[in-house]
Amino acid sequence: MLAAVQTSSSSGTGSAFSELWPWLLGLVILILIGGAVIGIIRKWMRGSDESEQIGFSLGDLRTLHRDGKLSAEELKQAEAKIISRVQSGISPETRAELDRIRPQKRPSQPTSPENSDPDHPD
Repeated sequence: MLAAVQTSSSSGTGSAFSELWPWLLGLVILILIGGAVIGIIRKWMRGSDESEQIGFSLGDLRTLHRDGKLSAEELKQAEAKIISRVQSGISPETRAELDRIRPQKRPSQPTSPENSDPDHPD
């Protein structure tokens, strides 16, 4: 029995590699298949976003207006339509959160005390 253990260990690295290379090849193939699957899933996920596109963005409409292909009235109507579509898709909770974090408009700046005193000579 001791002789059998010695002969298997003395056979060298050639037999160890011959037993290991099918596993290494399988691992490389598995990594390549996994990468391909991840690539397909990414492409599928990106493709689903494009199908929900409205058609024209506000920037596209403004460019058409600047180029003279859209009148000011048509621009306002199209902007209002796009904005209403976007707002209709927002849940009430999200709308409340947006209203909470939206910066409030500040009232116009009061004149400084130095300029508001009529008795103060300039």
